[in-house]
Amino acid sequence: MANASAPNGFQYFGRQEGGSPTVGYTIRKVAAANATAIGFGDPVSQLNTGYLTLSTAGTLSIFGVFAGCYYLNTAVGRIVWSPNWPGGTQGSDATAYIISDPQAMFQVQAENTAITFGDIGLNVNFTIGTPA
Repeated sequence: MANASAPNGFQYFGRQEGGSPTVGYTIRKVAAANATAIGFGDPVSQLNTGYLTLSTAGTLSIFGVFAGCYYLNTAVGRIVWSPNWPGGTQGSDATAYIISDPQAMFQVQAENTAITFGDIGLNVNFTIGTPA
């Protein structure tokens, strides 16, 4: 059976040195005016303002992997938890949870090319779709 094309971001699956598979999150902010949607498992970068944004292909410095946020949703009139940042203007900056542990390991779907033994341990580039 062939592998299905079902990308779903970077999925955390453990730490390099074999420690307990628990994740300590780093808390950062996403600006209320950030119009770019960020999905669960998407790589994020820190701007020179201190806010986070979605990383783009070729980004040299990735802060971590997005794991959800909470923010004031003006459409429903309350603070909501969401696995994604919806983008667009929101009622408040989002408090985002980021997996930024340098020992964290992730699995992610490869696109169009088989991963070989020689590829293990190398850096990769990525493509980001629209969060579902």
